[in-house]
Amino acid sequence: MEKRYKWIVIIICLLIVRGVVYYLKSGKETPEAQTEDVTEAEENTPWGNGKVDSISEDQFIKLVADFNTDKDTYIGEGPAFVDIYTTWCGPCKQLAPIIEALADGCAGTFQFYKLDLDQNPNLAAAYNIHSIPYILYCDSSKIRRVLPDEMMSIIKKTQTEIGIIF
Repeated sequence: MEKRYKWIVIIICLLIVRGVVYYLKSGKETPEAQTEDVTEAEENTPWGNGKVDSISEDQFIKLVADFNTDKDTYIGEGPAFVDIYTTWCGPCKQLAPIIEALADGCAGTFQFYKLDLDQNPNLAAAYNIHSIPYILYCDSSKIRRVLPDEMMSIIKKTQTEIGIIF
């Protein structure tokens, strides 16, 4: 039964990756077709650089939340996802390219961070993390856990609200 479960999870992850890649390729404009407004917004935006930035607990406290005092209040400027992973975790390794593709496709609207739980153990205790990958979604001064499949719907909804076609 356990082997069957692993294969089902692998197939689902592959389908998600395929869907994300298809979605990103089909909805992206060519660089020549982008308007100046989008370019200016990206230049003036302190978050959403199109990369997944690796951060430490100290940087998490400065950029996301001070989990020692108020772990549920987001202190950043724009919406963000935090991928909490370990280097030895198989599902984390499978999720990493998906998150990188999302970060590239969401440049200027979302910031993506990753934090190695083995190097930053205090975060696990603060957020009661018992399994990984563990993804935090941060927006409107709130922080909550989301599942990987929820990320696309959050991105679509947010970009639709602010008028960006993804």
